[in-house]
Amino acid sequence: MSNNFFLYIVEKYFEFSNNTFIINNDNKNKNINKNKNSVQRYLYQSFFNRETYNYNKFKFFKDTLKNTFMPEIMKNEFINKFNKIQRVYHILNKFKFLYKYKKSKIIVDSDLCLNKLDINHYLTYCLYQDDNRYLFNINEIVKTIITSLINSPLFFSEPLVSKNPYNNIPLSKSTLYNIYFTLQRKNIKIHELFYKFFLQNFNLSDFKKYNEHLIREYAIDNYIKNASDDILYNSILSMLVEYNKLVNKKNRIKFCFDFPTDKIILAFKPFLNLYYKSKYSLIKTLKSNSSKYLFAHLFKFKKINTCFGRKLYKLETKYVNFIKRTRAVMYYFDTFNKIKLNESNFLESHLSWDEENIDVVLNSLYTSNNIDYGETEYNHHLYYPIQEEENESHIDINLTNDSEEEIDVSQDMDISEEASSESEETSTIDDEEGYIDNEEDIDEEEDIDEDSIS
Repeated sequence: MSNNFFLYIVEKYFEFSNNTFIINNDNKNKNINKNKNSVQRYLYQSFFNRETYNYNKFKFFKDTLKNTFMPEIMKNEFINKFNKIQRVYHILNKFKFLYKYKKSKIIVDSDLCLNKLDINHYLTYCLYQDDNRYLFNINEIVKTIITSLINSPLFFSEPLVSKNPYNNIPLSKSTLYNIYFTLQRKNIKIHELFYKFFLQNFNLSDFKKYNEHLIREYAIDNYIKNASDDILYNSILSMLVEYNKLVNKKNRIKFCFDFPTDKIILAFKPFLNLYYKSKYSLIKTLKSNSSKYLFAHLFKFKKINTCFGRKLYKLETKYVNFIKRTRAVMYYFDTFNKIKLNESNFLESHLSWDEENIDVVLNSLYTSNNIDYGETEYNHHLYYPIQEEENESHIDINLTNDSEEEIDVSQDMDISEEASSESEETSTIDDEEGYIDNEEDIDEEEDIDEDSIS
């Protein structure tokens, strides 16, 4: 209700005539001369006069108490009268709200996934707005608020106004307070950003000013979580290009041109959080450490997943009419082991803290693998992770010791001399299945270029 209604209550509480105030108190009207009662006179001149009343009632209350020319007796009397009027004002406000609330209709009675909600359920929140009621799962409406707060196009913080998703009307400040205290009352975990928003009295400008670094961190996490596969794939390629500039040729990460992109995203998506924070974080220490941890993680990934991303060949044999036939089958090495640089004991982590010096870890990597970080840091040559194959039509299978990593040949796929000698007379190629009779025919039909197998 407005201040005009408050003044209306004041007028009803204090009935006054030309020179006399009539105070309604316990149904007994008492005539008091205004010269004898300075409090009533002050109220008449300041509080009751609508023409001169042009500011908030609480500001008027505060200014009155700061008045040094008013005696303490008058101030105490003023406080008592003001409190009585406020009590009546809030009672009428509550009555009005309850009447309108009970007469209102429930417009939405399901959550955002169209599941029916019970208004008496523990997690159901009823939003009253524009004389209508909307039922929400309280976690969903909080998630809607958080999504608005972390809005960051190009990682620049631009928090949006929190709105009702069904009618696009902004939530009032009282609604935000009600949501926060409902979470607190029901012992539901409050999101960090929503708590920071509450500390700033739900002021968007102050929230952005004092929490921009925190918004950036959540924006990065949200971006990686919701980005499309094409964006993630291109980001991974950029990340690997920067990594390959810092290491020697032996330790670079690369994969075949037609290697499945979904396998690449699955393997390297966990590293993107460190990559983006190393480039865009506003926390200087976190930005520096993320860059170092990213290099250490990728370096260890390469060490324990040497063959990941390679196109490998193996020989398969098949007997056709008692003739042993062999063919080369191509497959991708798409399995990998996850990286864990340091694991803390959960049950004992609260007893002590261990300051990990990432620089020491990196120096051990540089020393053991002959990496000179000082020389490679300013290397601007691009080492693209995708290795294009110049000519896939010529495949040369070389079973020497040098190519043991590239070609996986099991013992049961060896071609015996007897089989090869018998097949000299009947050396044919099965066009449908691609099998050939002996190893000599393999060399004639297909050449695997050792350099092309990465």
